[in-house]
Amino acid sequence: MGGGTWPAVQALELYDGDLIAGGWFEQAGGVGASYVARWDGSAWSALAGGLNYWVHSLESHDGDLIVGGEFTSADEIESPNLARWDGGQWHAFGAGTDGWVEALQTHGIDLYVGGRFATAGSQPSYYVARWQGTDPAAIPDRPALADLKLTTLGANPFRGTARLGFYLAAPAAVCLTIHDASGRLIDRLLDQRLCGGWHEVAWSRSLGGRAAAASAGVYFARLGAGEQRVTHRLVRIE
Repeated sequence: MGGGTWPAVQALELYDGDLIAGGWFEQAGGVGASYVARWDGSAWSALAGGLNYWVHSLESHDGDLIVGGEFTSADEIESPNLARWDGGQWHAFGAGTDGWVEALQTHGIDLYVGGRFATAGSQPSYYVARWQGTDPAAIPDRPALADLKLTTLGANPFRGTARLGFYLAAPAAVCLTIHDASGRLIDRLLDQRLCGGWHEVAWSRSLGGRAAAASAGVYFARLGAGEQRVTHRLVRIE
């Protein structure tokens, strides 16, 4: 397709008769295109100044193209993680979100947004939000995320590297350690104060030290933040 893009496309969407591609690239078919580009069937072109960082999702909604990702501006217009293309120029999409947007879906007149955020349009909204127009609307019966959560990102059992993710509702002093089945400390991954929001940490043999010597078996990741504690089971295989 006209030379394509490089290095990665993460979303495709049909809009106004053309194919829109978004992802991690700064050119398409040799044409400068910042993280989003249009294919008209024969050539690539930019959507004005594009975005200033990665695009994860695209959705046609109410005559516009909605773009989600981990950017802060669209064609130099402040647009935290969400932006709107009307066919000729970029606009902010409300107040956006305070973290990455990874999924967009239209349902009826509403637009649902998913990702790694705690606020949407300046309102508390953990990981998922609903927009009516450019204003977020409450999703009924959605519990607030107050408890500390720790999860595995990717395979578990795992080989080589375990990726852990956790969400802090507010800034806190955080300690994240790895223990074997007997409770013996194997590794200390974090011991510092972190801001609120989503965080990711990798535990890998490539880090050296005790992690490099850890054999296959059952391990436990222990996360402490303020007065809260949580444990997550990990299984390492060869």
